[in-house]
Amino acid sequence: MTDPIVTHALGKTFGKRFALHDVSMRVPTGQAVGLIGANGAGKSTLLKVLVNLQVPCFGRAEVLGHDSRALEAAMFQRIGYMAEGQHLPLVATVADLLAYCRPFYERWDDALAARLLRTLDLSPATGLPRGSRGERMKAALVATLAFHPEVLILDEPLEGLDPLTREQVVDGLLELVSAEGTTVLLASHDLDVLERLLDEVAMLHDGGLVFQERLDALQDRYRLVEVTGAAPIALDTLPDGCIDVREVAGGVRFLATDFEGDHVPERLQHAFPGARLHVTRPALREAFVAHARTLRQGTGATRGAA
Repeated sequence: MTDPIVTHALGKTFGKRFALHDVSMRVPTGQAVGLIGANGAGKSTLLKVLVNLQVPCFGRAEVLGHDSRALEAAMFQRIGYMAEGQHLPLVATVADLLAYCRPFYERWDDALAARLLRTLDLSPATGLPRGSRGERMKAALVATLAFHPEVLILDEPLEGLDPLTREQVVDGLLELVSAEGTTVLLASHDLDVLERLLDEVAMLHDGGLVFQERLDALQDRYRLVEVTGAAPIALDTLPDGCIDVREVAGGVRFLATDFEGDHVPERLQHAFPGARLHVTRPALREAFVAHARTLRQGTGATRGAA
């Protein structure tokens, strides 16, 4: 069986500007993949191509085995999509929104909708026109999940939400993924909150795919290293795999991308004889920021720095 989401050398241009360039990636069945990258990296464009809101200029994208350009209404019985800043129908309450959406989906499940409302602490009587952004986003999420989508594509589902609401939304997603085996691709900057949901991360930069990797594998080999008590260090002589190198008081700090287990690689020990190395595991957000700074400085990112 093919993966539910696949792109093949996908490209999209707007005029002379490449929004996507040669993006080839796969989202395995039942996995949650986080799409990360700075603003303008191409995340929203990629998600819109997948649901046929944008047409690729090169390559192709497939969702549930169908070319994204040929997706018809019946396919959206199986695909859930939430856009950034999702607009809702002009209805009065959450209950009205669910009643509006129900006839469109053969597999609509009132019991699941009620369970998600409890998980998200959202009353069916909540008014939507004057409701908070968090209430509207939670209502949109319930409407997107209540028909048991096989594939869920979300663009910044946590944007602008307070910390408690973000946690509640992730709880709702976790409930669906664990119970249904739903395949999820989502773009978000809220990496600290999403870290417990994701199986893989994929990073875009200037429309290209920098890497796609299992989150646990990435966490196993990434370390923040601070070196103090060494002789003056020439930053351009650091070993391969050290990115986002910055001078700090009394030494340097960088992200090392190729640890194996908890021992310090010999090449780092040799590079800093007699120095003190303070090593910590970075959060996903810290790793992303290090990559983003490195790419912005034009130093590139090879497999050793992926």
